[in-house]
Amino acid sequence: MKLPELIAIANAAEEIAVRRKAGDISRQDAVTALRDVILAQADEPLLKGIVAEFAGKVLDTWQRTHEHPAPRGAAAQIQSELFPELPVRLFIRPGVPKALILCTAHDWDMARNVLENRTRNAEEAAKADWASFETAYKRVRPLLSGSLTTAEVADEIRKSA
Repeated sequence: MKLPELIAIANAAEEIAVRRKAGDISRQDAVTALRDVILAQADEPLLKGIVAEFAGKVLDTWQRTHEHPAPRGAAAQIQSELFPELPVRLFIRPGVPKALILCTAHDWDMARNVLENRTRNAEEAAKADWASFETAYKRVRPLLSGSLTTAEVADEIRKSA
């Protein structure tokens, strides 16, 4: 997909979102309008990527709801009384949840490790994102004035690299 096509989709998404926020159109009409823009602009690889992402989310949702049902009755009551701020399930391995109320000592240790690693990875990713953004910001922002967009100063940015 070429940059102008992506810009057209992003601009259309913003216009549709503004109309939706203002209450001018329903959510369904907004989704339909954006879908039509994507279909008009998009090439086949982008469409396949969107479909694949959607299919993956549908499958993941189904698996989460059927593989490890939430505790019911007394177990759910105990969990909500003891740990109301925690989710019903803890991830004891990446992608493997277990009902908190059924966790053993080993499961708690594993859940702690998963959460610690997830937190550390999120911190590192956020720092990397910030560093990348700052570098780009320092290159782009001085070139923008008025209503110029990044796309409009792309040639100047390339020259400064």
